[in-house]
Amino acid sequence: MIINVKTLVDITETLTRKGPDIKLVKQQNNHDTLLQACSLRGNVQVLTCTTEINTENFGSANVGKNRFWSLKLESEYPFTADMLLDDLDFLPIITGLDETGLIHNNVILTKDKVYKNTIFLIGE
Repeated sequence: MIINVKTLVDITETLTRKGPDIKLVKQQNNHDTLLQACSLRGNVQVLTCTTEINTENFGSANVGKNRFWSLKLESEYPFTADMLLDDLDFLPIITGLDETGLIHNNVILTKDKVYKNTIFLIGE
């Protein structure tokens, strides 16, 4: 099963977990946090993590072109979009990095019609 997570949160995979460049550490922290939250129910494997600038169906506060990250995962667990929406809603993250969208209250929001910043596409 393929899971595509699209988020306005900067989840750049830098592989930097400590060191003098705090921005790289914070980006990796967000990446790890999102990946671990997606792994709550079953093992997931990262296929790709890319950055795009486009118009996506995020909340109404983020209408228009924004930079977003697309994390493509693979899992044998039968995830549903509702499971991921519940598991990741209100997940704390770090802001002030390379995001261009409005991140409300420094959390991932998956259900809020105005401030939604993360969406899931489940497919084979």
